[in-house]
Amino acid sequence: MRPPFWKMAAPREKTDGTPAGSAYFVCPVEGRAKYCSAQALGLSDLSRCLHTAVLCSALNRTDKVRRSRGMKSRRGHHRKKMGSPGLDRDDHRTGSQREPPWSGLRIQPLNTETFRLCPSLSFLVPQSLNNFCSQIGDDRPLSFCHFSPNSKLLATACCGKPLRRRIHNRSGLCKLWSIPDCQPVRTLRGHNTNVGAIVFHPKSTLSLDEKDVNLASCAADGSVKLWNLERTKILAHKRAQKSGPGSVPHPLAHQSLSVGGDEDVHQLRGRLIPSSDEPVADIEGHTVRVARVTWHPSGRFLGTTCYDKSWRLWDLEAQEEILHQEGHSKGVYDLSFHLDGSLAGTGGLDAFGRVWDLRTGRCIMFLEGHLKEIYSINFSPNGFHIATGSGDNTCKVWDLRQRRCIYTIPAHQNLVSAVRFQPTNGQYLLTGAYDNTAKVWTHPLWSPLKTLAGHEGKVMGVDISSDGELIATCSYDRTFKLWMVE
Repeated sequence: MRPPFWKMAAPREKTDGTPAGSAYFVCPVEGRAKYCSAQALGLSDLSRCLHTAVLCSALNRTDKVRRSRGMKSRRGHHRKKMGSPGLDRDDHRTGSQREPPWSGLRIQPLNTETFRLCPSLSFLVPQSLNNFCSQIGDDRPLSFCHFSPNSKLLATACCGKPLRRRIHNRSGLCKLWSIPDCQPVRTLRGHNTNVGAIVFHPKSTLSLDEKDVNLASCAADGSVKLWNLERTKILAHKRAQKSGPGSVPHPLAHQSLSVGGDEDVHQLRGRLIPSSDEPVADIEGHTVRVARVTWHPSGRFLGTTCYDKSWRLWDLEAQEEILHQEGHSKGVYDLSFHLDGSLAGTGGLDAFGRVWDLRTGRCIMFLEGHLKEIYSINFSPNGFHIATGSGDNTCKVWDLRQRRCIYTIPAHQNLVSAVRFQPTNGQYLLTGAYDNTAKVWTHPLWSPLKTLAGHEGKVMGVDISSDGELIATCSYDRTFKLWMVE
């Protein structure tokens, strides 16, 4: 028997014992109806409820249909068929033949108005997103941003030429910023060209030692570098004051400052002096551009995508390459791992995506449908949805169970550069694009919820903090912005 699912229905007269903030739900399969909160239905029933949710305008029609059929049944009581006592001509159907009174209604997706009318569903998606921080990240455009697992640090990477001609700073800088005050914490120097991505280890800032590898980055010259968060010492050299009668040296002269972690920035004579670091190790093997680098959920393996039409998996404990996977006809741009670590999804410049079984190394699903390059791919926390962003301005959602695309979101007016599911329960999807905006979409109904506008250049990267309270966007205009979920 099919498990019951619940639909939101038009509210009837509430009793005195109805809890506050509840909604009226009906179960078409079992014919039951009750007032309750969405949480009381359970997460699995709630997901089915969202799939079949109906707007209140259509639900009002449900009650009208019920009342009209009830009146017709009473007026047509004299019209009865033999062998069917108590049933009129319209209701002479039993079992699966009988249509429920709410059949034929047009089911529409949820939107902001639905959540306003049904407060019990307000916990699913952010009700408002406010831009509370905008910071200039570098003298060059920013290409990537990523939150630390404890949501207290943000890593950014820069690319391209400086926007001002007189600036001759070296390219390929990565920076760490404290959250939420957006102050510079550390500058990671090591790359000599455009950085494609920098990502935190899954256990960094949580249980991983600062001396271990905590970050990984990649660049256009094929270099992949590993970084730690170990505290470093900076010797602050200050000119001693001229000796004279009663003169006293400055107390901070020749002082060694220990910096690191969340206390990496110190105020010294009115100036912020952040620490600087060099990479602890390099991964050699790539000869052309490495577009993205991604940690396996176990934290032991590191995945890299390359313009040589392949992607690789590295074992950092054994310090060797354990998988060199080919299959795309053009360069591989992005990589994402399933939460249980058994699957990997890749998006290529050949406009195709692939899902790989890491246990066998075989492609188990072919993602065909985009008209242009795939620049971003991401697994949903539910384990069976995949989102891809493409140069055809759309975002497609794929279902591993049905092995097909289940929805195409006409997301933006330009290339979609990044897609991210909300990491805790996947209840919304975030997309960033070259139309200078990022957008939030409800999941699994894919209705537009919020447009994050404010950047003056194309949005290069987006990320969501592990606690789901912050959203970061970085742009070609050299800035990154933080948005708070309320």
